[in-house]
Amino acid sequence: MVTPAVIAFHWLDEPCDRVPTLEFDCLLDTFFLLDIVYQFFVGVIDGTQYYDEPKWVAKNYLKNNFIFDMFTSIPVSYVELTIATQCQHAAASGQSGNEAVGSTQLRFIRILKPLRWFKLARVIKINKASAAIDFIVDYFSISPSVHKTLTLCAGILCSIHLAACFAWLTKVLSSSKDDVTEFVKSFETIDAPIDLGTASGKIEAYWISTYFVTTVFSTVGFGDISPQNFAERMMCMLLMLCGIVVFGNLLAELAEINHATRELEVEKLKRVQHAVDFMNEHNVPASTRTQVRRWTRFFLYTYTCTYMCAYTCTYS
Repeated sequence: MVTPAVIAFHWLDEPCDRVPTLEFDCLLDTFFLLDIVYQFFVGVIDGTQYYDEPKWVAKNYLKNNFIFDMFTSIPVSYVELTIATQCQHAAASGQSGNEAVGSTQLRFIRILKPLRWFKLARVIKINKASAAIDFIVDYFSISPSVHKTLTLCAGILCSIHLAACFAWLTKVLSSSKDDVTEFVKSFETIDAPIDLGTASGKIEAYWISTYFVTTVFSTVGFGDISPQNFAERMMCMLLMLCGIVVFGNLLAELAEINHATRELEVEKLKRVQHAVDFMNEHNVPASTRTQVRRWTRFFLYTYTCTYMCAYTCTYS
């Protein structure tokens, strides 16, 4: 008996169904391959000693991380790009692209794609990503509060993206081809039909999943998309729990940023009010009071900038 999951796998693995992010995937695979070459020329700290002798660096890299990087940097997107080119040539000659290119090899190649997540995890672990972010922050002179807000937003978007991919995977694995097609057709219009066999159709499916995950995470729950089977219900329960954590952290971080900003404003108002009270008690002329107020505001602005610089030096 053929299960819906098997039907979904055969249906989604048409060789000529172009991946919307194929160009970006090629760029990412190229970066991974260049990173392997780059590692042969990077010095290494071993204990308390720094080694930059080329032979020692190459030997150390081959001994430790070379095999891991090779397996997690397999250029799968190059194969997909080659198959997409073959499909275009077959279509131009009047043949069926899916018949000209077998789906078995493509299915095996795409199984290797999740390996790149391990490579990305290693890149993040060795602080390459954080170094690039620090460079951008320093170059554009981004304040710590804005940097923290942008980092928080990036984390939220990443969480929603991963959850949307997981939600769509659950949908296609727990439903038949007809069920998925009917589900997608409920969101299309006469002027904009959705064909999952095309890149634009896959993008539409992604935005549908993203919309659904956002409503679940934010506890809005419009109800226009609802689970249809046991697997989808379990997926929704998991998304609800994740949404509590994600948006709970979001609110806590925003409250902390707002509190820090308000503390500076309150301190500024207190100092200005203290100066005004002192001048009123001693009958200071109006012109002098105006100059003192301006100077106090300027001093507090300088104090705030100094504080932000100190904060950046401390936590960068």
